Amino acid sequence: MLCALLGFHPDIQSWNNTEQSDSEWFKSSFTSDFDSWLDNEPKNCYSINQYYSATYTRGDDLSNLPINFADLWIPLHTHKFNIPNWMQHYQIITIMLDQPSLKWFYKSKWRKRYSARKIDDGYEITQQEHRDSYKIAGFESQNLYKVKTNSLYRFIRNNIIEDNFTHLFKNPPVGKNDIVIPLSELLEYKSIIDNLQKIANTLQIIPYENLENIYNHWRNLHDY
Repeated sequence: MLCALLGFHPDIQSWNNTEQSDSEWFKSSFTSDFDSWLDNEPKNCYSINQYYSATYTRGDDLSNLPINFADLWIPLHTHKFNIPNWMQHYQIITIMLDQPSLKWFYKSKWRKRYSARKIDDGYEITQQEHRDSYKIAGFESQNLYKVKTNSLYRFIRNNIIEDNFTHLFKNPPVGKNDIVIPLSELLEYKSIIDNLQKIANTLQIIPYENLENIYNHWRNLHDY
């Protein structure tokens, strides 16, 4: 969402690579169909996967990516804590899980990552991120995620609330020039527009114009 909103600035590359206007594209990308959110929601308009991995060291020692980027600021999104060399001269924005946002984050992770189906002896849990385009030929057993549990609470506690990966984002490594945004400040329009203006000031570009209608479309879908 933040990367998509950043692209509403004339000096920042939009992730909209459709024929739709940016507003139409944003609203069609974020829908109430959470089962298909991985297919619908905005994606980076540049393919950097061959040079980058959130888990492995692929591309970490590159000083620059061999990609012809537009002459604009380019939003890129990562879950990686070890920053590759080519990112060192980028402006880094770190989103931190803070206490006021935790309940919302847990609900989001449950609704958008997992799907539960009632069965005779409990529940069958599947992950939403196993769409066809993510599957690796010849590794079908690795492409299916199905877990059976007789306690949804225990599954949510172990895989969401107490998940080690989640804990990392409560205290992420931060560089001295990073912009740090608590997740709770992305959940209110006034605070998110304040942060967008802070980003614009840091990048030395003109302020953002009114994005309230666009933002409220996303927020209303994620108001739980």
